[in-house]
Amino acid sequence: MNDVATVRFVQPTQTAFVRWVNRQGRIQKRLARGELRLDAEELINEARRRAGCTDFGDDSYREPCEEFLAGLRDDVSLTPFGHQLARAHVVDWLEQRLSIQREVNRHPAILDLDVPRPLVIVGPPRTGTTLLNHLLAQDPAARPLRTWEAMWPVSPTRRVDVRRWLGGIVVWFANRWVMPDWNRMHPFTREGPEECAFLLAHTFINPVLMPVRSYREWFRRQPDETFDRGYAGYRRALQVLQWQQPAAGPWVRKSPG
Repeated sequence: MNDVATVRFVQPTQTAFVRWVNRQGRIQKRLARGELRLDAEELINEARRRAGCTDFGDDSYREPCEEFLAGLRDDVSLTPFGHQLARAHVVDWLEQRLSIQREVNRHPAILDLDVPRPLVIVGPPRTGTTLLNHLLAQDPAARPLRTWEAMWPVSPTRRVDVRRWLGGIVVWFANRWVMPDWNRMHPFTREGPEECAFLLAHTFINPVLMPVRSYREWFRRQPDETFDRGYAGYRRALQVLQWQQPAAGPWVRKSPG
């Protein structure tokens, strides 16, 4: 008989940059300067300021966003770096939702677009789903989800599309200064292909957030209608991407919830 494989989880080593941010955060806390708050209203206003618009569409994002933030405050012991990263993510996701809605308001025909039937890849972690995603993305007719467009379905600037440039910076920074070992588990490049969790982020109805205990409990109590609203937001993001670059063949999707 073959030996059963053993998986050993090792605490990741913090990079020098992350250690420096944590050290500065602890110093500021001692000086009673406090931390940036994880308050929903404050982050929503920040996202509106950055996006230059106020229309989120419907308010289905609000309850799960507040549940996630409450879980971060009450259930998770965040380091100063983790606190800043979580805050930045939430503002980014809110801004993404605003940008998608702004694009739909400008071009209502987006909502009439059909999204070609996708090839959907699902499977347990560490079973080769990422490899399959990259393999299927090699088909010239396929339409994979690229990292830069997954992070920004709509460019944050109106005159020039800076998404590829921003994606390159984020990927370089994450791989060099934040998670240098991540590429050993999951290739993280600007051109992708990437998972659909990015496109679910602006809905806040996202299994990726389930490690937060209270959010996980809220998620498991939800009726089907909640997930219908989440997937409606996901489809709207796909329609925006389809509007920008129509798919010649099938979309290739990995882990859409």
